Amino acid sequence: MAVRRTGVCPVVTPRARAGHNARGYPEGMSLITSVTSTAGRMAHDMRGSVHRARVEGEKRVLERRHRRALAALGARAYALALEGDIPASALAAEIAEVDARLADVQAACADQAADDTGHDAAAAFPMLAEDDA
Repeated sequence: MAVRRTGVCPVVTPRARAGHNARGYPEGMSLITSVTSTAGRMAHDMRGSVHRARVEGEKRVLERRHRRALAALGARAYALALEGDIPASALAAEIAEVDARLADVQAACADQAADDTGHDAAAAFPMLAEDDA
């Protein structure tokens, strides 16, 4: 006569699958539950990253606007000081700096114009002159 265990039905009672433990899943955790929780964590991280990027982008836009406003203010103050509408003595150091930078730019442009060979291909690429001969 077979020994009968009471309260245990082999059809209804779930048995742990050996594959789950071998893959590192905890007892009773299915693959779908694991993937779902991983996807949820990744979605949360992505939302946080997008939020941080948006905040950083807005900050940079505001900084660029502030720099443009300061540049416009400086240009206007420079023009007013040259016209004599505001005392140039208050901005003497800044005006001298702007004039020095402007002179540097004009000198660089003059040097570049002197070095320009009129876009002569032989002057720009001496190896081409050898092919023509």
